[in-house]
Amino acid sequence: MGASQHNRRLYLGVNDQKGNLLFVLSIKSRERTYDRSLFDSSLITGLFISGSVFILFYLYINQQVLKPLRKLYTLVNSAISNNDFSARDEYYGDNELHQLGRGMNELFTLIENQREEIFLRHEKLNHISNTDSMTELANRRALDKQFAKLASDAVSAKQPISLIVADIDHFKLYNDFYGHDQGDKALCEVANLLKDNTNPDNHFVARYGGEEFVIVLSNTDKQEALKVAETLRNAVESAHITHQGREDLSYVTLSIGIASKATNEAFDSDSLFKIADNALYKAKKQGRNCCVAGDKAQL
Repeated sequence: MGASQHNRRLYLGVNDQKGNLLFVLSIKSRERTYDRSLFDSSLITGLFISGSVFILFYLYINQQVLKPLRKLYTLVNSAISNNDFSARDEYYGDNELHQLGRGMNELFTLIENQREEIFLRHEKLNHISNTDSMTELANRRALDKQFAKLASDAVSAKQPISLIVADIDHFKLYNDFYGHDQGDKALCEVANLLKDNTNPDNHFVARYGGEEFVIVLSNTDKQEALKVAETLRNAVESAHITHQGREDLSYVTLSIGIASKATNEAFDSDSLFKIADNALYKAKKQGRNCCVAGDKAQL
């Protein structure tokens, strides 16, 4: 089959298998019914209008939908990744996405406030669990934690560490004479004196129980520990806390035992405490109101 156009007519020829022409069809071409220039300008105008509408529609969708969605995604993803809910973003529109964004800001504020409240409660509980309620010194539990920390600390293992055990002399007589309420006040006065005459940077002061106190002295050898102990003993004596229940003196005093570990010696809180406790017993035997440094050989 072949085709050709001549004098506004289309001719279609049909051939057999050998290529011989069998017959020809003649079809008259249809006249153009429109103006080409009119069609071209209308098409361009339509395309321009359509493009403008599309751009305006995209800008609207971007401002009202896509942009707030991106902001929400970034806000939430950052909060989850960094575990930080302090970030906020601005949403000024009235549609649901902007309202959701403002709601997310409020939710983050609520989460942040609740986390702060939980943190404060945790800090309070931690303080209560590690603090003696009467004297506000560290309690036995906190002292055990301090011992464990020193035992596992490589830096502390290379430094001298000393332990002071201090006991209020004749405190039973004080309670018998003044009553337990006044005895509690005397304990607090002594605790404050111990706190005021130690260095919080490397001195850990705790109430061990009853009228007994323990002071852990980091990076402190025996000679320095004796000086600290004497300062504490003298501070309590000089305070002249009245004690009419005893016969030898009329004020409260301390008996103190000291134990120390040398540089590069392993820290063993049990051994140090036994040495300091034995030294305290010796101070009591020597007449009280004095300091005695213990030694490993005495174990």
